Amino acid sequence: MKIEIQESAKKDLKKLDISQAKKILFQIKNLENYPNLSNIKKLKNHYPPLRYRIGNYKVF
Repeated sequence: MKIEIQESAKKDLKKLDISQAKKILFQIKNLENYPNLSNIKKLKNHYPPLRYRIGNYKVF
């Protein structure tokens, strides 16, 4: 699976504490291992169709 981070997400990550941002980026890179991950929920009638929870944050 190819992972792309949108510019708006990059801006949001810059606003976070550096340790939090690194944790989130590391977990986003782990999405390449999908479907062998926990904390992923399929969404109904929504695009993108998946939500990935990383601590207090959600990645769509």
